[in-house]
Amino acid sequence: MADNCRRKLYEAKEEKTPGNSGFVIEISSATNTTDNNPDGYTPGDSYIVKLRGWRTKFTVQAFRGFGIYAQFESGEHAGKFDLQGRKGEARIAPNCRKAGVSHSNLKPKTSVHVLWHAPETSEKGCAYFRASVITSRKIWYGDDGPLTKKFCVKEGYKKALIIDEENLDCCACDEAKYDLEFIGLWSRDTHPKDYPS
Repeated sequence: MADNCRRKLYEAKEEKTPGNSGFVIEISSATNTTDNNPDGYTPGDSYIVKLRGWRTKFTVQAFRGFGIYAQFESGEHAGKFDLQGRKGEARIAPNCRKAGVSHSNLKPKTSVHVLWHAPETSEKGCAYFRASVITSRKIWYGDDGPLTKKFCVKEGYKKALIIDEENLDCCACDEAKYDLEFIGLWSRDTHPKDYPS
């Protein structure tokens, strides 16, 4: 079942401008800081989805409004965006509540990043990230070139199955030693009966 999701932003009054004008979607792992450009997602893991414009040594491309959407090929929402505790540039997209986030204001921005939780299962296949960007009252871009990113399940991923062997004997095979430290009001004077000797 496809979600009712319109990716044209409310403030975009004109027809979409062809191309992407240098805007790109980038994805990095939220849990593995060395994985800046993952090949795919691991079900249940978290990722940072970033939308940005081109940069040179002296200039940075700005935009005013945006929408980022994560859907499967069927149109169903893929994973979930997480905005908890964030009062910033992003909010749940009113035109695509289950699958997207959008701008909370039209102040100029050079980039925006949001946390995305991958689906818990790999059954539905690849997630497609699509972005819309408003640069001025009459110019907006969407879905073209690097404003669409296909993000599939990581190659070689296999769900670990826990097999409960009923006939397997369970036993503690080793000894363990613990050091306990009592801190607080427990003393020989306050609790003489149960104080360890």
